[in-house]
Amino acid sequence: MMRELNLSSDYLKATTGKFDLESIFILSLTEKSIAKLGDVENCVSLYLLNLSKNQIFSLGSLGALKKLVFLDVSYNKLSSIDGINSLGSLKQLKAQGNQIDDKTKDLCKLFENMVSLEKVYFQELSGSAANPICFILDYRKEMFRAIAKLKVLDGLRSNIDSFSLYKDEDLRGGVDANQIDKMDFNFSKRIILL
Repeated sequence: MMRELNLSSDYLKATTGKFDLESIFILSLTEKSIAKLGDVENCVSLYLLNLSKNQIFSLGSLGALKKLVFLDVSYNKLSSIDGINSLGSLKQLKAQGNQIDDKTKDLCKLFENMVSLEKVYFQELSGSAANPICFILDYRKEMFRAIAKLKVLDGLRSNIDSFSLYKDEDLRGGVDANQIDKMDFNFSKRIILL
C-alpha cells in the first residue's frame, strides 16, 4: 500500500526550495499519492497549481488562493468541486478524470463568482476521462450560459451567439470559425465526443 503524502509546510518548503510558503508561485505535485491538501492554502501567492494524478477527495482548503490562475486537479477522486468558488482570478480549471456529479445548475451556481474563468475541462476532447456531469442533458449549453467569460469547454470553443462549437486548436491555425459548420451541435441531445 502506497503511503499518502502530507503537504505540510516543511514538505512544501523542501520541495520548492523556498523559505516561506508565501513566496511559492508555481507548485506541481503530480503522481505523489496526495489525499489531503494540508498547508497548500498558505501558499497565497500561487499562480499555478498542478495536483493531477493524485488521490484528492476535496478542494475545500483552496479558498485562500486568491491569485491562482491555473488549477489542474485532473485524475483524482473528486465527486464535487466545492471550495473553488472563491477563486476569482482562476482562468483555467482542468478536472477531467474525476467523479464530479454535481447537478448542472448547482455546478453553474458554483461558478457565479469566478468572473475570470475562460477554460474548463471536465472531459478530454475525445470524450474519454469524462466526469458524470458531462452526461447530463444540456451540460454544454448550461455551462456556456452560466460562466460569462467561458471560451473553451472540454477543448471546444463556443460562439455564444449561435452556440456553434469548434476545436480550440482550430483557431490556432487561423481557421475562420464561420467556416467550421460541420462542428455545429444540437444542444437538445447529449454530446459525447468520440
